[in-house]
Amino acid sequence: MFQYLTTLEEGDLAAILDAVQAWCRAHQVDVETSEGHSVLAAAIDQVQATGSSTDLRSTLFDVLDARARSIEEASDHISSQDQQ
Repeated sequence: MFQYLTTLEEGDLAAILDAVQAWCRAHQVDVETSEGHSVLAAAIDQVQATGSSTDLRSTLFDVLDARARSIEEASDHISSQDQQ
């Protein structure tokens, strides 16, 4: 995953770092943790998938927040099944 960083444009790299740092600050996550690395991977994937870093910050927040909601809903569903 990180080997792809060398193929990105300088502007894309700056946008990725900005978006990741903003998300980590907003969610009180250290960039150097596994969760921070996952956020970085998601940002890189997003830029590679779209070919653009335009609006990456808002897109990253939307994608990761949606992912977190899905995980939370799945966890709630499993918990409710365990209680039955």
